[in-house]
Amino acid sequence: GLLAAVAAAVAALGVIFHGTAVVALMFPMCVSIAQSGGIPIHRMIAVLCLSVACQMLSPVSYNTNLMAYAACPEYEFTDFPKLGGPLVLLVLLVAIPTCQFWFH
Repeated sequence: GLLAAVAAAVAALGVIFHGTAVVALMFPMCVSIAQSGGIPIHRMIAVLCLSVACQMLSPVSYNTNLMAYAACPEYEFTDFPKLGGPLVLLVLLVAIPTCQFWFH
């Protein structure tokens, strides 16, 4: 529920912003959501950290993505979500249940 919503919001913001900015923006919200939802803070922050690492959806979301995009003229902007989308989904499908199990 809430963990998946936070993960989706963080991944969506990561398309446009760098991970540091996303964490700075989302950390206070995650703390508030965890406190009001009765979720252990470590679980919420772990989901935040794993979600912000999923910056595979856009060439502008991370430095090396942009370097690869600029260096290889064969890459198109749409190649990043084509490959990154399933990877992000896979990571979050594993990360969220793992965080729920690991952080009580």
